[in-house]
Amino acid sequence: MRVAILLAFSAGAAAHAAVEAVLVKKVMDDKAIIVRANGEIHVIEKGVGCLSLWRFEGKRVYISSPGLFLGVGSRLLIPDADQQCRIWSSEPLGSEPVRPSYQPPRPSPLAPPSSAPDETVLAIQKALKILEYDVVTDGILTDKTIEAFSRYQSSKGHPRTEDGTRLSLLSLAVDVLNKRPVSPDGLAVATQLYRAAKSSSGRSSKEGCVEGHWVSSVTGGGELIKLEDGSIWEVDAADTVHSMLWLPTEEILICGQTLINTDNGEKVRAKRLR
Repeated sequence: MRVAILLAFSAGAAAHAAVEAVLVKKVMDDKAIIVRANGEIHVIEKGVGCLSLWRFEGKRVYISSPGLFLGVGSRLLIPDADQQCRIWSSEPLGSEPVRPSYQPPRPSPLAPPSSAPDETVLAIQKALKILEYDVVTDGILTDKTIEAFSRYQSSKGHPRTEDGTRLSLLSLAVDVLNKRPVSPDGLAVATQLYRAAKSSSGRSSKEGCVEGHWVSSVTGGGELIKLEDGSIWEVDAADTVHSMLWLPTEEILICGQTLINTDNGEKVRAKRLR
């Protein structure tokens, strides 16, 4: 899953912006010539923040426009370089014939609206639905799904970064598991979201979630958990009803002072003792 693309489109949706893939034809210092999918050619002047644009000549980047294409407030997005910047001015240069080989990029979990169902999109939609967001659960990406995910991110205060988006997926999974009454397919949805976040990340994230751990032993009726790295965690008394049943080798995700058992979907509050 391309989390950077997901980030770009959820950020655009928050401002009710349209996001469009464009081809970078030529880069000239702070200016660049871009070509839209319909053949329109524009020269744009970019602000700071997109230093790697020169590397994308002949490749595709994205334009986020709150209103008209390249209107006031438009931004240039380069997800592959994790960069974005303001577009200060633009000028149309006419158009060129649309070549059959110029196709929009293959959609990612939250890329522009698509008519093709996607398992990760479906899991996100189901999670949002369980949390009472107004979305259709058909696995097809729409503006409504993008806007709902963006609102969820904003409600959690998650930054519009790759790690922030991964954290939003993990947070969605936890919120689904904690939702009462329990949804019949809540665990399956949470598991799919966790896998989606895991597939796009390394062992750790800047937001403090670390994966790759597992239970070594549980003692004292669930009060103490020892992980494979030798660390000892004291579980909050109110959560020992869960941790007392955790088994050795079950995988653990550490998010600050929260341990998430990704095998059974349970989480406990805990303090590291050593």
